This record gives sequence, C-alpha cells and structure tokens, in this order.
Amino acid sequence: MSNFVSSVNVHGSTAVAPKPHEINALVHLLKDDIIVKQDNQQSTHPQQQLLRQAIVDSLHDKDPEILYKLGTLHQFGLHGLPLDTSASMPYFELGSSFNHLPSMNALASLYADMYDSTKIIEYHQQASKLYQLAYQYGSIDALYNLGCLTAADRNQPDAMEQALKLWHQSATRSHLPSLSALCNYYWAAKDYQQLVPMARKASQLGDEAASILLATCLFDGLGTAKSDPQRAIELLRPVALHGTTKEHVVMAASNLGHMFVASSDFSSATTFYTIASQHGHAPSTDAAARLHRMNAIRKQETNQKLKIFLGARKTTGTRCSHCNHYGYVEKNWIQCMYKC
Repeated sequence: MSNFVSSVNVHGSTAVAPKPHEINALVHLLKDDIIVKQDNQQSTHPQQQLLRQAIVDSLHDKDPEILYKLGTLHQFGLHGLPLDTSASMPYFELGSSFNHLPSMNALASLYADMYDSTKIIEYHQQASKLYQLAYQYGSIDALYNLGCLTAADRNQPDAMEQALKLWHQSATRSHLPSLSALCNYYWAAKDYQQLVPMARKASQLGDEAASILLATCLFDGLGTAKSDPQRAIELLRPVALHGTTKEHVVMAASNLGHMFVASSDFSSATTFYTIASQHGHAPSTDAAARLHRMNAIRKQETNQKLKIFLGARKTTGTRCSHCNHYGYVEKNWIQCMYKC
C-alpha cells in the first residue's frame, strides 16, 4: 500500500503525539489480559512495558493499522475512551494518507453519516471520493458502500439504478453484503427471476436471510421452473434449529410450520410452530394451539371409533357387498372387518 501515491487530503495534524489514556486503550484492545494502570504510571510488568513501547513506536512511525485502531476506539467509545467521532477523524485521515483501506472506508463512512445528518453536499462528495479511491486500491467493501451511498441520494433520479449496478459489480466477486442487498431489493420488487440466483449464491455463503427467501421461492415456485418443497424444507430446517439471530429462527420455524401444514404433516408443523412460539412469535403460538386442539379432537374421535368397533357384535348373516366377508354392526351400517 505504501507504494501508492495518496490523493487523500489530511485535515488533521500529521504529527502524532500519543496520549497516555489512548495508549492504555490500545493496550486493552491488543492485550486484554494485561491490567493497565489508569494513573498513567509505568508498570513494572515486562510484557506490558514491551507492548506499551511497541504502541508508542508504532504511533510515532505512523503505522496506519495502529492509527486505524485508535480512530475506531474513539469512534465507538471503547476501552475507556469517550465516544467522539471528531477525535477519530484525524486518525482515519492520517491512516488514509497511507492508502490504508480500512481507514479510507471508515473515514468515508464518517462523511456519509455527516451528510445524512446535515445534507451538506460536500460531505457526500467527500465520502463518494474516498469510496471510489478505496475501490481503486482493491476494496470490494468500498464498492458496496458506494452503492449504499448512491441509493440514499434523493437528488439523483436514477440513484437506485446506479446502486444496483454497483452491487451487481461487487456481487460478481461473491461479496455477501452486496448479494444480501440485491436479495432484499428484488424481494421487495417481487422480481423473483432476479432474486433466485442471487439468493442461491448468498445462501451458499451462509446468509440465513437469503436461505429463507430462497426457500419461499422454491416452495411457491416463484422465479423457478417448478416448485421444490423438499429443498425448501432442507434450507429452512438448520436455520430454525441453529439460526444465529432470533429473527431468522422465527422466520424459518414459522415458515416450516406453514409448509408442513400444507403437506398435512401436523406433527412436524406443531414442532416448528412451537419453536417460533418460544421466541415470542404470537401467530405461531396461535397456530400451535390450534394444532394441539385438532390433535386432541382427532385422538378422541379415534378412541371413540375403536371403542365402538371393539364393542360391536359379529353378524351371522350380513356380508360386505364388496368383499363378501362378514362385518361388524355399527348402528345402522356395516363396516367390513377387512376395511375394504
């Protein structure tokens, strides 16, 4: 990266004077098991002394990775530093001057946030410039972020069209956030022909939301030559049982409940409705309760029929008109003992 000529304007000071509380925060970040004294006194712990000195040297040498980490600590208020984006910006700017891609993306995101809150066009232009620069140096994340920035630009009439082009470009590199963005857009637009191939690729990369959308399309035959209920169930089952978020578990489990009801597998439907219900999904709670009531009624009816059947007397002169075997008398009709 250091071989590239930077075109980033640095507004902060190029001189780095590390402060004790910033070094403490970096020590906590890089080595959490070392206890750093907050009174700024040097510890006699050799390992701590070596780490602190390495951080000081890196800051003095303007190591872009250390600058980026320090900027992030200020940006999110981590490890004892107060949340202060204005304090993080000079570090991101200095890191960006060395063409450090994470610093460029972070700095561009700050400008994008500033544009969202102020609508000052210069902030939008600066964010766009930084994202484009980061992409030129190889950041696919920057291309995706540029798409997000473009999509949010209400002053550009074809903003969404341009954003989709950018996301498609990064999606060809198997960039999961870009694939997810395209899946969400095409689902909302009901363009299932475009959705299915994107969802397949995102699902293969582990995107649970894409797996849920793809399963819905396969079950209902949307954007596919024919429906594939079995494959839809295979996609949803692991998400319902081991999903990484509550939202995904609820969506997968409730959808599985609907699918099993459609195939008259009420036992499996009850199982997955119950899973969704345990996560507070009220419609699944109601569906599981209805299935429990239905199963109770069916069990009662089965027991009643069995009781009548076992208590009926054997006929001596009435045969089944179909198989010619003797049957059992149940009220006013004959039920064949061979159930023909």
